Amino acid sequence: MSEPVPGDVRRPRVVLGVGGGIAAYKVASLLRLFTESGHDVRVVPTRSALQFVGAPTWEALSGQPVATDVWSDVHEVPHVRLGQGADLVVVAPATADLLAKAAHGLADDLLTNTLLTARCPVVLAPAMHTEMWEHAATQANVETLRSRGVLVVEPAAGRLTGSDTGKGRLPEPDQLFAVCQDVLDAHDQDLAGRHVVVSAGGTREFLDPVRYLGNLIQGDLGTSFSTRRPVATDIAERLPATLELVIAAMIIGTALGLCLGLLSARFRSSVFDSLARIFALIGSSLPIFWSGLILLYLLSVRIALVPGTGRLPPRVQPPPTHTGFYTIDALIAGDISLFWQALAHLALPAFVLGWAVTGIITRLVRSSLIEGLGQDYARTARAKGAPERVVLIGHALPNAMIPLLTILGFTFAYLITGAVLTEAIFSWPGIGSYAVRAAASLDYPAIGGVTIVGSVAFLLANLLTDIAYAWANPRIKVH
Repeated sequence: MSEPVPGDVRRPRVVLGVGGGIAAYKVASLLRLFTESGHDVRVVPTRSALQFVGAPTWEALSGQPVATDVWSDVHEVPHVRLGQGADLVVVAPATADLLAKAAHGLADDLLTNTLLTARCPVVLAPAMHTEMWEHAATQANVETLRSRGVLVVEPAAGRLTGSDTGKGRLPEPDQLFAVCQDVLDAHDQDLAGRHVVVSAGGTREFLDPVRYLGNLIQGDLGTSFSTRRPVATDIAERLPATLELVIAAMIIGTALGLCLGLLSARFRSSVFDSLARIFALIGSSLPIFWSGLILLYLLSVRIALVPGTGRLPPRVQPPPTHTGFYTIDALIAGDISLFWQALAHLALPAFVLGWAVTGIITRLVRSSLIEGLGQDYARTARAKGAPERVVLIGHALPNAMIPLLTILGFTFAYLITGAVLTEAIFSWPGIGSYAVRAAASLDYPAIGGVTIVGSVAFLLANLLTDIAYAWANPRIKVH
């Protein structure tokens, strides 16, 4: 990089790394945007990147020499000087190989060495096929990099190499340039050559509670530091995925819990009762991250009974959005094959999440029914000749509904933001995984937005539970 001239305003220094992907041709336009904006750009391609766009192109556009290894100009120690002197390091396209090397600290060329020595913000723009992007190893590498403060830009969806389409395209150069410029503006802390006045302390501007609450009421949750988009927009895109998973889990957990609880109370102290209680105990005791990984390995990897992670197969396009629930949207679109694919991907994560609900409901229903079967109304019903099935379902079960509704309402609200581990294991793009990503990158607006969504979920769940009490118990009236 060129040395600054004394007395001049130093130009921002950018290291533009280029990975070996077909999207490298787009990076030439990105380089042009940097140079036209007055940035001092040093292009560092990988050897495979030069198979797509040659070194003369990069040198002509940047006005700087191009090197790919650490053996050129050894006396200048380029792999150290580039990282130390840069204000920003951008890698585009960041291939799966580059993401893996960056996440694990591997350094076998000039670009990966520069990434290790950089003390400035780093922006990675992945570009690869959908299957490679959605692979568990790639997603784990991305999460690792984001947890270290690296800004990994989400790839765009569209036409890929050949006839494939899906998520994995490199964003357009003007979009990448805007992201990089925002990062440079946010981290511009260079005070060299500037006059500084040191006062007795900073000016404090207190939070205006009226404006803050007014923004919340209008749905303005702020802008995410990571995605550079409104938090409300991010949550609105991810909330349907979480709701679809949670509703399916509640249906599975409630149905299994009611059936097992009823049968356990009916055949108390039997072999079935013991097995049902063991199943419930395991479901409520096992950590979800353990049961999810084991079931995913056994049912998906070993015997291929259910599909793997994600909401749909990698090359399958989602249905037109109406509700955000892939199963319902597929039915609205009349695509039965897509409906079964979405349902198959939903089944295992919903069962894993619902298994814990099953354990709670089974034990609650069993204990409530056993207590109810010993009450006077149950003995009276038997004395009148009612069969045990009628006593159990027609008399004892309605009296057990109040505590059951309380647990169902609380559990549903909790799972809205509590399905974090399930979403992480099954690569489910809901607000749980969004919250984890926000916490890892200290994205405070996003964290606050998820917290508010969870609070609203609890308030609505308590309201609906109170209304349901009137349906379950005629002595309770809603006013």
